[in-house]
Order: sequence, then structure tokens, then C-alpha cells
Amino acid sequence: MDDLFKKYRKRLMYIGIFKSSILSLSIALMSVGLFSIVTWIIKPSFILTLSLILGIGFGIFIISILIFYFKLFRPTPRMIAKQLDSLGQDERYITMLECGANTSQMANLQREDAKTRLSGISVKNLKFTIALPVILLLVFGVVFATGTTTMSMLTVANEFNSSEIDNPQDEQTKFYTVTYKVYEEGTGFISGQSVQEVEEGHYTKEVMAIPAEGYRFSAWVDEDLNRLANQTNPRAEVNVHENMIIYALFEKRNDNEDGGNGDGELGEGDDKQNQDKNEGDGSESGGEVGGGETGQGNAGGGESEGRENNKVIDGTQDYRDNFDREQLENELNNKDVPDDLKDILGDYYGTLKP
Repeated sequence: MDDLFKKYRKRLMYIGIFKSSILSLSIALMSVGLFSIVTWIIKPSFILTLSLILGIGFGIFIISILIFYFKLFRPTPRMIAKQLDSLGQDERYITMLECGANTSQMANLQREDAKTRLSGISVKNLKFTIALPVILLLVFGVVFATGTTTMSMLTVANEFNSSEIDNPQDEQTKFYTVTYKVYEEGTGFISGQSVQEVEEGHYTKEVMAIPAEGYRFSAWVDEDLNRLANQTNPRAEVNVHENMIIYALFEKRNDNEDGGNGDGELGEGDDKQNQDKNEGDGSESGGEVGGGETGQGNAGGGESEGRENNKVIDGTQDYRDNFDREQLENELNNKDVPDDLKDILGDYYGTLKP
């Protein structure tokens, strides 16, 4: 029997290995697809993921081939006989096998007839055939494994992140705009960068609210004119976490806020009258002006109601002794001060000494 079936056994062995490979590949691909879903969820390292996917797929493929071949497709004599009988031999070879070592005349005639018919059967008549369900299973396994493996590998390689699909802004740096404005035009201005882009949690650069002539700084307020907790001037915002618009409020100065008596405040009467009085007659303003001497006003004995405005440093020292306007202006120009502020301070220096 072995000699009779030798050439057919070899052909059926190749067919069995081929069918086992197709089924094993389908199962291995399905397993790889399922494992790829697991790695996509737990996100191990790229190298570990690739090693596990390839190792599991190859291992399942080899094990499945051995199982399918030896359990289903290994060409045994009975299987060979069935395959030959399926070619229109009317169970001739199955009957021959069942006769076994029987030496009866009928058994011998059966064997001789089988041998005679066998010479007319070519090995090419045993075809490589695959059932349609097996082909569909293989196609599904290829699509499933390719899709899930690609998704998993891109995820662990940080080229594709499922969390960024749900909320792509989570990992991006946020910036907010902080704007400083003057609430009423003409009452003052903002010195510094009035519009600033600030990273979340960081702080702005300092700005300063500078009043126009005749005004003074009143408060920092929000868009609803609510007074802010921090009223320092200059100011900066810390721990910025939202867009902000901040207004500087200025209010008009009262006439009684400038000039002064011996305590630095005006006595009775307005500024202009007291200043004219001081410049016209030193004796009327609390002392005789001359020879570098000035009156003490109320602080010197109460005989006068004021002193010469912007002339005295400490009540006894005249500005004319050590004031150099040109030097102060040069020092101002060499400092890092905004141009608007330089103009205001320059005008102030100009009023100190005719």
C-alpha cells in the first residue's frame, strides 16, 4: 500500500500544508487584531508592542499549522483512498484497504483491479481547493489585523493619540490677552505695554497709570467698573488664567490740593493769590525774601500764612543754592523712562526755577 500511494501521499501532503497555512494565518491575524486593541488601551512602549504583536502572531501561526496538519490534513492511507475514490473510483480503494492482508481469491482480484485502475490516475487530478468560508475568514483577518495594528503602533509611537481626538486643546499651551485702558480719554494714559499676551499661570509686565494735567489717579477697575483688590500703581497681573480688560480711573484735582502753608498745604485763599502775594511782597507771606533768606510761614512763628511756592527744600534752604535744571534734564534723558513720562517730568523741572 505504501508503494501504491507514495506519489499521491506527497501531493496530498503539500495540499495539507497549504490548507493548514491558510487556516493558521486566519487565526493568527485575528489574534493579532485582538491583542492590538489591548495594546492600544494600555499603551506600552513602542518596541515592546511591536515585539509582542510579532511574537504572538508568529507563535499562533506555527502552533496552528501543526494542529491543523496532523489533526485534519495529514495524508494517511485511508485519507488517500478516499481522495482517490472521489475521482470516480466507486470506493475501490477503500474496499482494498478493508481487505487488508486477506489472501482470498476475491481480495486478490480486488487488489489487482485497484492497481490496474490506479495507473490511469494522475497526481494532478488531486486539486488544491479551499472552501469559500475559509477565504472569507482570511480576508476578514487581514483587514482586522492591519487596521488595529496600525492604530496601536501609531498610538504608542505618539503619532496618534486618542485623547487628542476627544479634546485636542488639552495638551496645548494656552495664552490669554490682558489689556490696560484709560476709562475716560484725556484724563491720563498708560505707560508700558497696554496689550499683553500672557501664557496661562504667568504674569504680565508692569504698567503705570499716569494722570494728565489737572487729574490724579483714582483706581483700577474691571469692565463692570468694580474696584480691583490690587490698587498698586504701577501694577502687574499674576497667575493669569483668563482674558482681562483693566481700566485706569482718573479724577480731577481740587484747587485746594496744590501749594501749602507751613505744613505743605495752602493757607486761606486760592493758589494764585498766595503765589502772587509771595512773589510781590516777602513780608506779607510770612517773612522778608532777600539775601537768600525766606520767611518761615506758620511753622516759623505764625506771623505768615504761606511761603514762596516751589522755592524751599527744607524750610531754610533755597532751591537756587543747589538746583541745576539742565543737569537733571540730562540725567532724565539717559534713563530708561517712557517718552510721555519724560515730557511730564521735564515740564515739572521747568517750573521749579524761572
